[in-house]
Amino acid sequence: MKKKVKTQYLKLLSENLSLVDSRKKDMFICPTCLNEIKINDFDNISEAHIIPKAAKGTLKTFLCRKCNSRFGTKQDKWFGEIIKIHNDKKQFGEIELEGRYFKFGNNKFHGKWFTKENGNLAYVFYRDRNSPSDYKFFSQYCKNSKINISLEYPILKKENLIKKGYLTAAYLYYFRIFGYSWIFQDHLDSVRNYILDYDSDVTKTHHFISFEKTDWAPWIGLFFIDANIFPAMGLNNLLTILPSYSIKNIEELFKNVDISKSKIGFRVFNYEESYHLIPSQLLTYYDQPIVFPDTIKRGLSKDFMVQLITEEGIKNMRPSSEEGYNKYKNDDRYDIREITIIRT
Repeated sequence: MKKKVKTQYLKLLSENLSLVDSRKKDMFICPTCLNEIKINDFDNISEAHIIPKAAKGTLKTFLCRKCNSRFGTKQDKWFGEIIKIHNDKKQFGEIELEGRYFKFGNNKFHGKWFTKENGNLAYVFYRDRNSPSDYKFFSQYCKNSKINISLEYPILKKENLIKKGYLTAAYLYYFRIFGYSWIFQDHLDSVRNYILDYDSDVTKTHHFISFEKTDWAPWIGLFFIDANIFPAMGLNNLLTILPSYSIKNIEELFKNVDISKSKIGFRVFNYEESYHLIPSQLLTYYDQPIVFPDTIKRGLSKDFMVQLITEEGIKNMRPSSEEGYNKYKNDDRYDIREITIIRT
C-alpha cells in the first residue's frame, strides 16, 4: 500500500479511536494485542489480510507488525490452505503439496503428489532435493508390481491453528466494520487470549459450528440459537461464534444447549466494504445489545451511533436534535432502555 493511502486509512482509524475513547489522540491500538503505537509510526503498523492473500482474500485491516508477523508464520499458512481446499472444491487426495514428502517402502523422498482427472495418483520426484542414490532407489521401486505408499497430510494435524485462523478472521472482520467500539469490550479478552497464545487449544471450545453442504463466502452478522444472539462469521462450511455484550460466556451457555434440537437462524450484515469506519457505535437487536463498548459505560466516548437491527432491517439512529431523539425514545416499537445516546 502506498504511504499516502496508508496515512489516510490510519487517520480514519485514529479518528474512530478518539471518538470511542476521548483520551486517545493520534494513536493506533493494535486490535489483537492492544498495544498503543503513534499513528505516524508506519514501520510498526502493517496492513493485514483478514483472510490470507494466498487464499485470494481481499478483506484487509491493520495490525501491529509483531502480531501480523506472528499470524503469518503460525496460523495463516494452514488457514489459507484449508480455505483453498474449500474454494477449489477438492478432496485431500487432489491437492498438490509442494515441498512435502512421500514414502516408498521405508525411504522418504522430497516431492509432491496429486490425483489426476482419471483417478490415478501421480508423483513428482525432486531430483535437486534428493540424493542420486535416492533417485536410483525411486526408479527401481516404481518398477515393482506392488508398491507400498505412505503419504502425509500435515494439514490434518493443524486443526488448532486452522481454527485459530477462523477465530482471528471473525474477530478482525468485526473490527473492520465496527472499529474500536468492537475492540473495547472486556468480554473479548478470552478471544484475544486464544488468538495470541500459540499453545492454547480452541478446538474444544464452542466458538465453532460446522454445517455440512454449506459453502459460504465470508460474511458477518448475527447467529440466533433459540432465544440467544451472537455476533458470528460464516466462511466455507464453518460458523465462528463470538461473545456478545448480552451473552459474554459462550462456554457456559452451550453446556446446556443441544444444537441439534435448537431453532437456529442467521442475519447477514450488508455493509459496504471500505475503510471508512462509522463513528463509535452500538449494535442492538431490538432491546438486546450486541456491541456495547466499555468506554461508553465509563463516559469516555464523545459521540456514537446506534444501529438497531429489527426484522425490517438495520436502522441507523443518530438523532441530530432533541426532537429526533425523543421520536425514537417514545416509539413503542423500540426499546432502548439500556442505551444512552450522547450528542456533542
